[in-house]
Amino acid sequence: MYLPISLLALISIFAVAMTLWRIAYSHTLAYAPMMINLTLAWIPFLLSFPIRHFIQKKEYGVSMLVCFVWLLFYPNTLYIATDIFWLVPKHGIPFWFDALMVFAYIGSGLLLGFISLYIVEGTLKKYLKWRRAHLIALAVLVISSFGVYIGRFLRWYSWDILFHPLAMVHDIGGRLFYTGPEPLMVMFTIGASIFFILLYEIFLTITKYVQKK
Repeated sequence: MYLPISLLALISIFAVAMTLWRIAYSHTLAYAPMMINLTLAWIPFLLSFPIRHFIQKKEYGVSMLVCFVWLLFYPNTLYIATDIFWLVPKHGIPFWFDALMVFAYIGSGLLLGFISLYIVEGTLKKYLKWRRAHLIALAVLVISSFGVYIGRFLRWYSWDILFHPLAMVHDIGGRLFYTGPEPLMVMFTIGASIFFILLYEIFLTITKYVQKK
């Protein structure tokens, strides 16, 4: 696991380094928020290790608490993919540079998310049936896709459930149960779920193929 961590760190450093160079060169903070998004994406990845540890030690109370925090921050690993919305040609900076930088962030976030989910799913498979553990992993991706919608379009973030829980529940609950789900909410959640599930299944297939070799 040390090799994947070092490689993930390198691609993250690469993305941040490009951003810092861009800020210094252009004297603007364009794309700077992506550094925060990437930092948030590292949180669930790092939490997957204590989850595995506490479950193996059968400390289920602590593991449930860590799993809750992990699930709270997990959508951030997928959220970075939507930062492609901001990729437009800007004066003074080559478009290929911004494209490479943004895709470095997206790749880092998705890899952090899929490896984190792979660790948690692998841990659950030791205690649950394979199919049930995999369905839980897929459910995480669906829930997180909805979480991405909440973050991108409703502008609620992971920490808001701690600092503004009532306002957040009122806003989201009102859209779900009073006015009814908006078409954008439904279409985005379904589309993002299918997209991320397919990517994760490809990730699993490649991982199993490499392990067999």
